[in-house]
Amino acid sequence: MVALVNGAGEELFFRGALHAAFEPHRPAIAATIVYVVVTAATGNVALIIAAVVMGALLSLERLSTRGVLAPMLTHLTWSTLMVLALPR
Repeated sequence: MVALVNGAGEELFFRGALHAAFEPHRPAIAATIVYVVVTAATGNVALIIAAVVMGALLSLERLSTRGVLAPMLTHLTWSTLMVLALPR
């Protein structure tokens, strides 16, 4: 449950508020860079790589749809798959 709530919150912040704050100055690139830098604080290389790939994908979805619903659903799907696929 925490992973799902966190995913929704991240999308509202990074692809919602932060993306809007950077407009019109390349918001997708800026928001993705901030997302990767924040994720890099974990020191987990796998998470950092995922942040680069997923951050870019989610930002492209935000640009395409002009909303946060598509990136939020993608993030929730990704988080659910990771929770189910990772060893316990």
